[in-house]
Parts: sequence; C-alpha cells; structure tokens
Amino acid sequence: MAWTNYHTHSNFCDAVGDPEEYIQNAVRNSIKLLGFSSHAPVSFPVYGMMKKDRLPEYCRRLRELKEKYKGLIEVFTGLEIDYIPGETGPDLELFNTICLDFKIGSVHFIGYEDETMPWQLDGTQEQFKWGIDNLFDGSIRKLVEKYYSLIREMVKKEPPDIIGHLDLIKKNNPGDLFYSENEPWYRDAIEETLAVISESECIIEVNTGGLARGRTDSLYPSEWIIQKCYELSIPLTINADAHKPDMVAACFPEAAKTLYEIGFRELRILTDEGWKPCPFTEEGLELSMIHKR
Repeated sequence: MAWTNYHTHSNFCDAVGDPEEYIQNAVRNSIKLLGFSSHAPVSFPVYGMMKKDRLPEYCRRLRELKEKYKGLIEVFTGLEIDYIPGETGPDLELFNTICLDFKIGSVHFIGYEDETMPWQLDGTQEQFKWGIDNLFDGSIRKLVEKYYSLIREMVKKEPPDIIGHLDLIKKNNPGDLFYSENEPWYRDAIEETLAVISESECIIEVNTGGLARGRTDSLYPSEWIIQKCYELSIPLTINADAHKPDMVAACFPEAAKTLYEIGFRELRILTDEGWKPCPFTEEGLELSMIHKR
C-alpha cells in the first residue's frame, strides 16, 4: 500500500526546507507519487508567494530531483495558483508556458485592502474580522457567499486540475465564531458550488493541512461536504498541504478512513496518461491495481 500527495510547498515559497527534504520524508512515509505546488507568483507584494524570477530555478530543481530519485518515487511539478479576477488564475499565460504537470486552483484573496493590495482571507483572525467589517459591511454571509462565488467562477472559466482546500473560509471560524455550517444559506452556497464542480473535470482535494497544524478541528472540506461529494460522484484526492518535510503525509490514514466510511473506494492519482482512479483503503492506495485496468 502507498500514498500520494500533490500539495507540497517548500522554501521556494512560504514553507521550510528544500524540496529534496520533502522527497526524502515522502519515501520514508510510503508516498510513491509526490507533486510540488509552490504558491504561484503574483504581481503584488505579499509574503509567501514564489518570486516570478525563481520559476525557471523551481522547474529545473524539480527536474533534477525527479531524475535523482527515479525508481524510488515519482516527482511531479505543479503550482498552487490563486484565482483573482483581473489579476491571476490557473489559465494565466505565464503558467501555460512552463512545463507543469498539474495545477491547484485556490482562492486566498477577495477584494482589496487598498487600490493595489488584495485582502487575504486566511490571515489572522483580526485581519479576517477587519475584512468582514470594512469590505463586506459587517456581513459574514456576504463574505462567505463571495468566496464560494469565486470558486464557481474559477471552475467555469479557468478550471484547475485540483481545487485547493475548498472550505478554507472556515479557518478563522473556530467554534462557529462567525457562522454555523448548519445555516441554510451556508449549505446553499456549498451545494451550488458542488453542483458546478460536478459538471467539470476538477478534482477536490481532501486537505489534511489545517487539521495537522491545529488550525482546524476537521479536514478541508468538512465531512458533511465530503458526503455531498460522494453523492455527486465528485472525484477526490488526499493532499497534505505540507509546509514542513515531516508533515508530508500528516493525517493520511485518518482522512482515508473518513472517506472509506462515507463510501469512497477510489481516489484520483496522476499518471503519465493523466488522472486515473485508484482503489484505496485506510491503509493506503493500491497503486498496483492501476496497471491491471
């Protein structure tokens, strides 16, 4: 049995450690397919994004490591690309001119703090409250509905391979501080978004990063949303969103167990022939079955 992970950061963006350290930890944790997904460059100054002039170095470094560890692990080159209308997105020409194996599409920014600086929704709780009060008239509902409308817009206009941490908006909502996921308007926003995703070829990641780092008490997305994904036959993959080498497979058995109990029996994996379904259990993926299909 083995694992895969396509959401891996490194010191090319906001994480700790060279990509090789992640690869070495992945091998130790039975990961056979590892995708790197540094935060893609943006035009405005913000912490954590890769600098545009480092893209060639990033691609070159991963090609070198792919060859060095050939036979032990398959290494893929990707990016986590923010969707910001009028600014950037998964289909930006820059990202189509480099040799990427896959793209993760995410929404981290909504609206602008001023004329040039987008507002980041997953910053501190104080920053989150500032955005609600100053950009959305004090209405968490307006913010949440805008967030999910941007995800739907991304899926329709610039669909990525993987949708990153679908309900990231809950990161600053511990203990239902601002809203309850049981509220009808919230459920409606989720169901509308999943309906759009179900008509696309996008994969939703089950992201263990928030749970592993103690930022949330559940996976991204929440278990009831994963249940809806099952009902709509939306494909999933399990990703770590690792920012430290030793977190490259954090909480994977727990995530797989949750999915298996809901009813999932396959996860998506990236192969030389594109994305394929692969059987799994809570102990990992049955990668050998891919060659028997």
